[in-house]
Amino acid sequence: MSTAAAVALARRGGDLLGQANALCVRAETAHARGDTATARTVLGQAAVLYDDAGLPGAAEDCRKRQHAQ
Repeated sequence: MSTAAAVALARRGGDLLGQANALCVRAETAHARGDTATARTVLGQAAVLYDDAGLPGAAEDCRKRQHAQ
């Protein structure tokens, strides 16, 4: 893998991680408001992004939280 490809891959992973973290904050806010449907949906979206970023453990945590809602 070229250096440029490695840098692009790292940036993509970082972007996905940032988006997933933002979704988790959104889910916590929705849950605090009592909007469990939104919290479940957003946690599912975050789980997909964590998977795409190569973090299956974080994705599984989101899925567990999603089903606990």
